[in-house]
Amino acid sequence: MSKNNQGYFLVETIIVLAIVATIITTLYVNSGQTYIKHKNELTKYNTVDGLYSANAVKKYLYTYEEDLKKAAKENGYTNVNNYFKNKNLDLTKMDFFKELNVNKVYLSLYDMKDLLKDNELNTNIKEDLGNIENDNKCVYRYIVIFNDYSYSVSNLSCIK
Repeated sequence: MSKNNQGYFLVETIIVLAIVATIITTLYVNSGQTYIKHKNELTKYNTVDGLYSANAVKKYLYTYEEDLKKAAKENGYTNVNNYFKNKNLDLTKMDFFKELNVNKVYLSLYDMKDLLKDNELNTNIKEDLGNIENDNKCVYRYIVIFNDYSYSVSNLSCIK
């Protein structure tokens, strides 16, 4: 090799390394952002505080349980916020629900297909709830969505 070709070879090597480094960096950044986004979404489902709050909501709504179940059987789910609005009450303004930072509450049948097909829930919540296995046909589910868009699910048996 002559001395002139060595300089050309060095320039080619630097260009190829720069292109490869750019591609690897781009792939790493994109996959890292996707992973972080997915991880953040998973941390919003059934947090410890959320589970305790969902169970407290379930206990609070015990007196309305039969009416809510009846409506859920007819429609596949009940929007509890609307149920209270029909009684001239705003769930989000009640002290109990304010204290727990509850935004919306739904009571759904064991098969949440009706709730999932309506535009009641945001996409991330729909995807996660769609992954829940319907292993018991005699279960109602309270889906409690909080003001920070975290959410929890609390099961309610058909049998008293």
